[in-house]
Amino acid sequence: MTKKPVYKRWWFILLIVIIAIGVIGAVAGGSEEDQDKNSAQAVSQNSSDSSEEQAEDSQQKEDEISEEENLVDGFEVTGEFTEERDDYFLYISGSVKNRTGRELNYAQIIFNLYDKDGAQIGTAVDNINSIREDGVWKFKAMALENAEDIASWELASIDSF
Repeated sequence: MTKKPVYKRWWFILLIVIIAIGVIGAVAGGSEEDQDKNSAQAVSQNSSDSSEEQAEDSQQKEDEISEEENLVDGFEVTGEFTEERDDYFLYISGSVKNRTGRELNYAQIIFNLYDKDGAQIGTAVDNINSIREDGVWKFKAMALENAEDIASWELASIDSF
């Protein structure tokens, strides 16, 4: 029995789609000033094993968001980010409201993923086509890295055009 070529496997096709979305986002992204602003507004959330540490992290995240008036890259964070894990993947869910003042053709949310040593090991991404002005987007970003390897994550950016 012969194996399928790599380019015909589902995971390879998915990887190409994610890379293409990233390239489109980078090409259509804002100026360096906007990117610096995006980095400065990153909201972090760490996952931990004890519920006490989770409560502390959650409170810290809420404080950071309220200091930034709930706005990240023109989007209002309308609730808390939650994570869900299964045997293979990590999912980060939440909702954001388009406060850019215009209808958008495309938006994507990116979370950086870190291992227990603090090294970045990947990203979790979700995207949407067409979101109206003041529209709410309920996203579910999926990380393709092994869920067991992910110790923490933080919001990296919300890109749109």
